Amino acid sequence: MFKSHKKHHFFLVFVIGIIVVAILGLFKALTLTNKPRLLLNIPKSYHAVGNLNIKWPYGTEGAIMIDRYGIISQTPHQQPIPIVSVAKIMTAYLILKNHPLHLGQNGPDITITKNDVKIYKKDLKNQQSVLKIAANEKLSEKQLLEGLLLPSGNDCATVLAKWDDGTVKAFVDKMNKMAKLLNMNHTHYADPAGVRLYTVSTANDQLKLAQKVMQIREFRYLASKPQATLPVAGTVYNVDYDLGKDGIVGIKTGSMPQSGGDFVFASNQYLKWKHILILGALL
Repeated sequence: MFKSHKKHHFFLVFVIGIIVVAILGLFKALTLTNKPRLLLNIPKSYHAVGNLNIKWPYGTEGAIMIDRYGIISQTPHQQPIPIVSVAKIMTAYLILKNHPLHLGQNGPDITITKNDVKIYKKDLKNQQSVLKIAANEKLSEKQLLEGLLLPSGNDCATVLAKWDDGTVKAFVDKMNKMAKLLNMNHTHYADPAGVRLYTVSTANDQLKLAQKVMQIREFRYLASKPQATLPVAGTVYNVDYDLGKDGIVGIKTGSMPQSGGDFVFASNQYLKWKHILILGALL
């Protein structure tokens, strides 16, 4: 009986020894040379079922993109054409890059000069889009940007350009340099308001700028405002009449008898839990 117990004890020790060796061997295999490999079989891109077939209006060029994904539809053979007040997107972009604002801030005050009023009256006489101003009126950077983006004041573009860089010409040079940096290779600015027919671009180029400017929170806030109240002009309204429809939150419209109407827009859409920003340009 004693021998049987001894044999059982020896067998138990032997089995435990084998288990320990097996565990140590497995641990070594996992931690040294033979690490387990996890292969993820996830596609790099996704395809949605359906077709996107946009019938672009005759005589226009356009493009639609999903932010961070790329262009999903565009007209072929795009050529630079006048963009009129859509040019003010670049003006606002440069002002906010050079003089950043945070929500709730107005920025420095800018005094309207007699020469500014002279330009305003001249633009008004020529039936241009303007913001009513008066000599010695003080408008903050934010208020001038409201006048630029909502009622599309050409005089606001001139005042902001001179405030930023001393002269309109110097500011326009900045606009063209920034266009090159953003690879807007078919864009040329001749003025900060888009009055001159030599201020030209393509739909695809404008989407490159739209992507950048929509990253600035203060621009998004200003472009989405339906109205604002200013000292001399009083209450002014956003001339983007599609604002608030189909998720549209801006960006800028423009029109001129010689070149027709232009529209660059941003639209917030939601796919289940995911936010999608759609950007479009129609020139």
